[in-house]
Amino acid sequence: MLILASLWLLARLLPFTGLLPLAALADTAFLCWLTYEITRLVIKAKKWNQSAIGGKIALLIPANIVFYTHGNSKFGFLKIHNSLIFK
Repeated sequence: MLILASLWLLARLLPFTGLLPLAALADTAFLCWLTYEITRLVIKAKKWNQSAIGGKIALLIPANIVFYTHGNSKFGFLKIHNSLIFK
């Protein structure tokens, strides 16, 4: 759980340092690990009615990747974000 929390914190702090590719990687890794952990716990507890939670979080992974990589550049969010702040 400490590694999961560290990935979440790293993904939230790295954009302020300008290391957006690493922030995208940490954020995506956090979502992948969170999906794994929730699915593992649902299977272990045999609470099949809760299995949709893991699926919903898994759907956030491609949305997260698109968020960080949209646009023409490799990491388009940084370009758009800077143009909104620094006019």
